[in-house]
Amino acid sequence: PAPAPAPAPTPAPTPAPTPAPQPSPSPTPAPAPTPAPQPAPAPAPAGPVCGDGIVEGSEQCDGGACCTSNCTFVSAGTVCAAVNATQLCFNNATCSGTAATCPSISAKSPGDPCNGYNASGSQCLSTGACVCRVGYFGSLCGQFDPTAPVAGSVSLAINQVGTSDVFTVNITWAPFTDAESTILATEYSFGTAANATLLRPYAAAFSSPIVFNVTGLTTGVQYATNLRAKNEAGRDTVIGSVLTLTKTVVVVNSTANTSVPLESGGTSVSVVFGAGSVNGTVELEVESVSVNNTGGSTGNVNPATTAPTGQTFVDVSFTVKNAASPGSTFNLQQPIIMEVDVSESKFSSFDSFDLRLYNTSSGMWVLATETCPEGQRFSELTPARVLRVQVCHFTQFAVFGAASAAGDDSDGFPASGVAMFVIIALVLLTFIVVGAKSSSSKSTAPPVGRNTYAGRHEQSGFELPDLSVAAAPPSSGLHSAMPAGVAELPDLPPLSSGAELPPLDGMPSATSSSQNRTPGVFTQQRVGSIEELA
Repeated sequence: PAPAPAPAPTPAPTPAPTPAPQPSPSPTPAPAPTPAPQPAPAPAPAGPVCGDGIVEGSEQCDGGACCTSNCTFVSAGTVCAAVNATQLCFNNATCSGTAATCPSISAKSPGDPCNGYNASGSQCLSTGACVCRVGYFGSLCGQFDPTAPVAGSVSLAINQVGTSDVFTVNITWAPFTDAESTILATEYSFGTAANATLLRPYAAAFSSPIVFNVTGLTTGVQYATNLRAKNEAGRDTVIGSVLTLTKTVVVVNSTANTSVPLESGGTSVSVVFGAGSVNGTVELEVESVSVNNTGGSTGNVNPATTAPTGQTFVDVSFTVKNAASPGSTFNLQQPIIMEVDVSESKFSSFDSFDLRLYNTSSGMWVLATETCPEGQRFSELTPARVLRVQVCHFTQFAVFGAASAAGDDSDGFPASGVAMFVIIALVLLTFIVVGAKSSSSKSTAPPVGRNTYAGRHEQSGFELPDLSVAAAPPSSGLHSAMPAGVAELPDLPPLSSGAELPPLDGMPSATSSSQNRTPGVFTQQRVGSIEELA
């Protein structure tokens, strides 16, 4: 064998070329999750749906009383709510044409015709009531009456109750008539000529006459009454009557007794004319005087502001005048009697009162009794408390009262008058005693008769005092005025308040027979002279 060749040197290993870096492979994506199943999309709508309650698209409305089924507004004026049969003066509710809702029903304006009635003859009032227009009447205001009621007649009379403040109004009337319709009501009113409803507004007049009483009317004022009738058609007719209130006039003649009843301030008064008190037939004007008819042209005086000093007006005043000539003087043929009832409580606060007459010449109130001559003066208070006074002249009269002054007696007479009467009586008895002594000294047997002191007492069994023995008079009192040497008179019985001395047998009374002193009244008294009384 050929030898094996020596091994060739081992070449140095050639480094392997570094391979170019390769991109890393992208990781394998996770598998996408399976999406949830989606519903199939709804088909696109074709347009708005009417009736679904939603206004959309071209819809004007979608429901409501004033919305159509096509969701458009109902035409304006379309009735959406009707009134019922009782709502005569209410309007139906109508659609506006611009809204789906129905408005509320509304009241008609005053003057609008009533629902269901004649449009020409009916009208609504502001109160909601339905009435027929003037001239229309009947069912549904369908009948027409062109005329008002035909007037009847009316007359007014006012009579004063005596001369009181009470007046009786008498309205006499004849019925109204109407050919086309029925008269529904007749009414009356009373007032002044300027305002005929001032004192009594219109009230139903059911029948004729209409009579009622009023107070406070004034003479010389025009008073009026209206009478009004209304027919079915609402037409009315008014007529009236006017009069001027005058004073009460009474007729007195010379052949009969006449008593004129009066009333003043609620007090009864009577003026009594005896037969022959006037000459022929006379019309007398009598009037109660109050604050309503004093001063100014009335000629009457307000007694409350002109009362005599110390006296108070007792709310009784009246006038008696000649109706033919009230301001002239009127002479009576003989006295008359005026009677005033003073039993009312308003007189109780006075201890005395009297009837006085106003003297226009002197401007003073004088006692009414002084209008008569002295021999004809008379005044008394009866047990029934009626003040009776004899009067001889006419003018305004009034009653005045006064309380007793200090020292007056309980009956209203001045205590000084009673004392004076006692003094006169004692002096009179003194003269009688002196005369008796003188007579006894001239005769041993005193005459027996009714014209001497001794004779009167011999008949009565009275023993005369021994006048021959002079008794020393007391140093004070009435006896102190007796002349020396005159025996003291026997004691007189005590006098009570208002009492009179007991008259001696056969001796006239110290007061005039025509006078009567009565508790509570000042009266005219005339006491005769000592010679007359003796």
